Amino acid sequence: MPAYDHIHLISDSTGDTVSALARAALSQFNYLYLIEHHWTLIRRDDQVKKVLSMIESHPGLVLFTLVDPEHQKLVIDFCEKKQIPYQAALKPIVDKISKTWNVDPLKEPGQQHILDDKYFFRLEAVEFALDHDDGKLTENYHLADIILFGVSRSSKTPTAMYLANKGLKVANYPIVKDVEISKEILKLDIPLLVGLSQDPEVLIHIRKNRITGVNPLLKNDYVDFEKVSDEIMYTQKILKQNKIPIINVAKRSVEETAAEIIKLYEFHRLK
Repeated sequence: MPAYDHIHLISDSTGDTVSALARAALSQFNYLYLIEHHWTLIRRDDQVKKVLSMIESHPGLVLFTLVDPEHQKLVIDFCEKKQIPYQAALKPIVDKISKTWNVDPLKEPGQQHILDDKYFFRLEAVEFALDHDDGKLTENYHLADIILFGVSRSSKTPTAMYLANKGLKVANYPIVKDVEISKEILKLDIPLLVGLSQDPEVLIHIRKNRITGVNPLLKNDYVDFEKVSDEIMYTQKILKQNKIPIINVAKRSVEETAAEIIKLYEFHRLK
């Protein structure tokens, strides 16, 4: 099976969807080295034709998320005529949804980015995550969907922000050895409480790269293997005592950590 030198991602919106789908699929083929071409906000016939002329100059697999049937036809007819492989990235999913619920798609570009209630809800969630970062405003934690616990630099903030972009209100709370977590927080029923843990070696590496701003008196303890290991063991002990699920983020991306948390959250909501 030949590996194409070029891949063209065409979208009538921001291109996030087709890029994400391509990235997920290509992750299964790490031996392919492709030049990616991103064609976004393609909404007029002349724009489609211009992109097709560029594809003709640099042929390669074409993936597209175009909702206009005429624009889809232009791409498909061109690709078939030039014998260029193509795929309408969302078509199988859209067709399945349409058939399952016997409804027709809107066929309007950019619907996922429309400024509706969901959009402003996500903005509110992001603002909540910023306001309740690193143990701030704990009196509002009962309003959270999720509360993350962990030692310094255990990915609490980036994970909270990623989840916020999914519309979830997330607070995060640092665990410091010999500093008790508020019992009021631990007694909360509605938010899902989750602990993030790390491997000592990974945590030390991260801390060394981000040590700017740390109190010079604490720097040695901050990156000392025994001290860091002790921190992690103490954190795990506290989390286990309070029956808080623990996720080790050492070998996980933020996206993978967030996916695991969302799964826990869905189970938590159904209790």
